[in-house]
Amino acid sequence: MKPLKTLLILSYIALCITGFVLPQFTNAQCSGPFKSISYNSVISGSGNDYHSITMPQFDPSKGTLVAVKITSVISLQYAFQLENNNNSSTTYTVGVGRNDYIGSTALSSPLTNMNHILQNYGPYSLAASNGVAGSGPDFISVPQFTVLNNYADISDSITTSVANFLGMGTVEFDYYTTTYYNITGNYAFSNTSSDNINFTVAYYYCNTAVLASAIIDFLATKQDNETIKLAWTTENEVPGLTYQIQKSADGNSFSDVVSMPANPSNNDVENYSYYYSIDKADKDKIYFRIKMTDANGNTKYSEIRMIELNNTGGISLFPNPSNSFVNIFFNQQQGNWQVDIFAPNGDLVQRNNFSNTNLAHIGFIKRLAPGLYFIHAYEQALQKSYVLSFSIQ
Repeated sequence: MKPLKTLLILSYIALCITGFVLPQFTNAQCSGPFKSISYNSVISGSGNDYHSITMPQFDPSKGTLVAVKITSVISLQYAFQLENNNNSSTTYTVGVGRNDYIGSTALSSPLTNMNHILQNYGPYSLAASNGVAGSGPDFISVPQFTVLNNYADISDSITTSVANFLGMGTVEFDYYTTTYYNITGNYAFSNTSSDNINFTVAYYYCNTAVLASAIIDFLATKQDNETIKLAWTTENEVPGLTYQIQKSADGNSFSDVVSMPANPSNNDVENYSYYYSIDKADKDKIYFRIKMTDANGNTKYSEIRMIELNNTGGISLFPNPSNSFVNIFFNQQQGNWQVDIFAPNGDLVQRNNFSNTNLAHIGFIKRLAPGLYFIHAYEQALQKSYVLSFSIQ
């Protein structure tokens, strides 16, 4: 397992109000121009690494989050040694490929450039093998050269399901890099690589109207398979307030559930609750928020809360077909997994163990011959087994 590299990046925060072209979107809750705030992380590695990147969530007190843009710009250096093992002269072409993968529980699906980058170098004409390793006309050593220079690798704008980016905590990203080669023939090959990754998370937001009263706490709790309790606390209430409970399937488009008038007393703090009955139309996740409206029609929104209705279980795998690695998603709570890869004849090819995770990156310890392979994943605590197949091209 590669060493874990944990980065909490707060050093570069850019607040962009003018001179910046924002994505094309609108939001009815917005008042005033769109703004953005960016968090940036610069990472160096070997070209075959796992990086754990921690970024701040968007503080809802700044305004209404409209979109999240995630970008990755990479530079890649490579060097190699190639030796012909044939008894006759042979011409080789060396392909250098690069795969990047970004996973996070905040993302509805991973971000990746899988199989989009493959640069060919050569041809290299090498003499017949002389039986001496590392020297002679059958051998070539190519010093470090640039494969990618500030390459815009991944760019994705998220305008739905932004709720996981809201809060006062952090967002965790699993960033996997794989640099691989592609050569045909009878040869000996060794290589070194190094990379530089510029990873950025940008939040686009707008101001919302601020009311004298404030929701200081909002909780959503699943009571059972039929009921969700919504509870919130307010302070500095004024006459004429209305609380509108709203729900969403994607964290972006909300519909009204119920309207409740404020019931202020002589206390500085007021407590409210509502029991929501889960509907057949509710699938997977429900996002809740509270819209607060005063007597003049001014509105303010609470933070968004999410409830997961189902834990679907099972596992999923990609890329498939593959060449140098696979990623496995364990679609349930984190667990301890033993993952075995079997050849078609039943021989064990590789075994990996993963602790307290729902995501596994498996780099092949040796080059696998083209064909069909099987993965057997076993979770120790749940005593559940899953089998998947994948192919090597």
